[in-house]
This record gives sequence, C-alpha cells and structure tokens, in this order.
Amino acid sequence: MKQRGRALSLVVGTLGLIGCGALILVLTYRHNLRLDLTTQRNYTLSSHARKILSELHQDVRLTVFVRSADPRTPDLKDLLWRITQATKRITYEFVDLNRSPALAKRYGIDR
Repeated sequence: MKQRGRALSLVVGTLGLIGCGALILVLTYRHNLRLDLTTQRNYTLSSHARKILSELHQDVRLTVFVRSADPRTPDLKDLLWRITQATKRITYEFVDLNRSPALAKRYGIDR
C-alpha cells in the first residue's frame, strides 16, 4: 500500500512539474523581454528614434528586399522587430530577391 501512495505522489509531482514548466514557457513566449547589456546600447533604439516613431500619424508598411544569403539580413530583421515593438504604426514584409524576382522587378529593384 505504501508503494502505491509513493507512485501516486511521484506521478502527481511529475505532472505538476511539467505543468509549471509549460506555464513558464507560455508566459515567456507571450511577454518577450530583451535586455541590451552592450556598453554602447547597440540593440536599443535611441531616444530620437523613439520620438520620431511616436509622432507617426499614419500607418507605414515596409517591403524589404533582401537576399537570404546576405549576412546583414538577421541584423535588419532584428532592427525592424525593435521598431515594431516601439510602435504599432509600422509593419513590414521581407521579400527574398532570389525567390520573388518578378516582384522585385515590379518595384524596380535589381540588387
């Protein structure tokens, strides 16, 4: 009888631990917190940029043409993500020049 109680405690404890872990994952996914620990604040928008973004009076949609192999693409994606966290007036879409050459041509983009 004692072993049955211990097994039940183990199962309940394990399920509780899994449930707590799942709750933590959901909360961290919904509430993204980023800290810029660089001395020069490389990953923080300047106060001037935040002021400009706060004064936007209409929505802005950006179409960004990139090449998937370009090493600058992740930095650009990160910058635009930070901008959209500061204002909901800006939305963006990345278009790969290699995958959508016709769209790039329509906008007059060749490189």
